[in-house]
Amino acid sequence: MNKKNILITIGTIGIIAILCVFVIAWQATVSRRSLSTTASQQKFDTKVYVAIVNNEGIERTTYEQQAQQRSYFADWLKAHNQTSEALQTPVIDELINQTITLQFAKEQNLIPTDAEIAQKYQAAVASVGTETQYLSKMQNLQGIGKEEILERIKLEIIQANIEAKTHQPFAVWLNEEKQRAKIEKASNI
Repeated sequence: MNKKNILITIGTIGIIAILCVFVIAWQATVSRRSLSTTASQQKFDTKVYVAIVNNEGIERTTYEQQAQQRSYFADWLKAHNQTSEALQTPVIDELINQTITLQFAKEQNLIPTDAEIAQKYQAAVASVGTETQYLSKMQNLQGIGKEEILERIKLEIIQANIEAKTHQPFAVWLNEEKQRAKIEKASNI
């Protein structure tokens, strides 16, 4: 082989190598796209989740716990000839609302501090008497303990923070956010 043929062969091999790199890169891109499309088109595991809100799952165990608390509260109300508007919203919708609220609060840095939550908790305790009396009353009334109470207080503070940030009533803000949110519910709830 002469020098000219060797250069042509090396050039051809170089071009083929470059083409191979482009083809491999293109195939990897196409493969990634089809995998992500497939993953996003798949249904979520309804044994684990009852809903997905903006790609965040609401676990079935959370739903069942809330439904049990709701049932406990409904039974107490019925036994005392009482009603409550809180029972009008289905549990799944309540959890979706909480998820949307917490997502926004995290994005906007509206999560209250532990001290803020503790202050509001102490005010609630003081309205009843002792902490033991308060916790006993909440357990008897709604079937919830201190952890759930603190979580509810946190949500109340977040709602107030959202109203202050958005300059609109929380219900109006929530309705608008629900319209924008990507929400998928399990059909078996």
